[in-house]
Amino acid sequence: MMSSKVLPVSIAILQLLSLAHLYYSYKYGSSQFPVAFIELNILALVNLPILIMALIYANKSKQKSTIWLMPATLAFIVVLLLTICYIVMLADKYD
Repeated sequence: MMSSKVLPVSIAILQLLSLAHLYYSYKYGSSQFPVAFIELNILALVNLPILIMALIYANKSKQKSTIWLMPATLAFIVVLLLTICYIVMLADKYD
């Protein structure tokens, strides 16, 4: 039972560390090259399989586990943040 909780907890910790690094890159990164935006794109691409994995593992088990809720929520927030960034960029283009 304990080994089934290690994977989502470790994924959530890695997601939090990557979000902290993304914030650091945004706050103290170079202004000439948008490193934080590129990192956000890569992070969103990595989080899409996490969303799919959370959907599969949360519904596959006999007892519905909410342990996958944290990584899935973080992945959804990252993908939503990237979508909002693209919408703002699109609005600025046609403004």
